[in-house]
Amino acid sequence: MTAESADTHGSGRLLTPQADAARATGAVFPPPRAADTGATRGPTAPPGGTPAGPLVADAVAVLAAGALVFAADLGVLLLAVGAGLGTVIVLNAHGGLYRTGPTASALDELPGLAARSLLAWAAVAALLAGTEPERALGYPALLLLPAAHTPLACTGRAVVYAVRRQQARRRPRSTLVVGSGPTRDAVTTALLTHPEYGMRPVGLAVCGPENTPETAPEDGPRLPVLTSAEDVSRAVIQNAVAHAVFTTPPTHDPAAAALARRLTDHGCAVWLVDCGPPGTARRP
Repeated sequence: MTAESADTHGSGRLLTPQADAARATGAVFPPPRAADTGATRGPTAPPGGTPAGPLVADAVAVLAAGALVFAADLGVLLLAVGAGLGTVIVLNAHGGLYRTGPTASALDELPGLAARSLLAWAAVAALLAGTEPERALGYPALLLLPAAHTPLACTGRAVVYAVRRQQARRRPRSTLVVGSGPTRDAVTTALLTHPEYGMRPVGLAVCGPENTPETAPEDGPRLPVLTSAEDVSRAVIQNAVAHAVFTTPPTHDPAAAALARRLTDHGCAVWLVDCGPPGTARRP
């Protein structure tokens, strides 16, 4: 089992938003509908927070690196920082570096941040060479910019993620784990032993052709096993469940897909355990 499927050291990604996985497979899970009764809720905020924190960290890193090289010329500083920040945001967004998740790690993102920083500042250098030839960057400045920017961005993101983990530890949200077998038990154990993920398992849901009661994991508290859609709905309402973690893609089984839609209708954030090769994350 990879670090993505059941991280037990808190260093890798554990989950990917089910919306991304659904796009990758061509399936569509509708967003939560407006509440028709008191049993439904609005969409749940992801445990990893919003992209605002990483965006601020990137902006500070670009500004600091730009000030280090262009402090003597305010006009060039503003041009370089504006172009650099815009390019960094576009590149990082394209690379999935603003996606939220409970196990985000700045060290995991470091290679991507470094590569995109180099590309962004190379683009700024090309812009300056074309618009301000007399202020074109030399090789020392071109190397200094990403060398200063990358560690600052990584450090800023590490601080953001540390604060998020502390907040999640203090305010965990009720979670259902959907699946069967060792993977389900490993995921449940990982969530129970890592409160910084902000997900507190309150039940185990079983669906599909093997929809029979199973024993809960031996480690940790005994969790109820839910074997019908009605049981799941009741548990969601009674426990104010905010998240549902699927250990296999719901698109592989009609019953699981129907359950995923039911959970989103209840306002739950649906996640999929990433069982890809170590160091990778599923993307659309």
